[in-house]
Amino acid sequence: MIPNYTVRSYRPDLVELYIDFVVHGIGGVAALWMLSVQPGA
Repeated sequence: MIPNYTVRSYRPDLVELYIDFVVHGIGGVAALWMLSVQPGA
């Protein structure tokens, strides 16, 4: 299974990439990270 993420916006001038995540339980590839990360990290 290949995970898919939604890019909300890309700011090349600031070298920033904003990605929207939705947690569908704790078994996904990025779920543990998403449950512990703080907004803006």
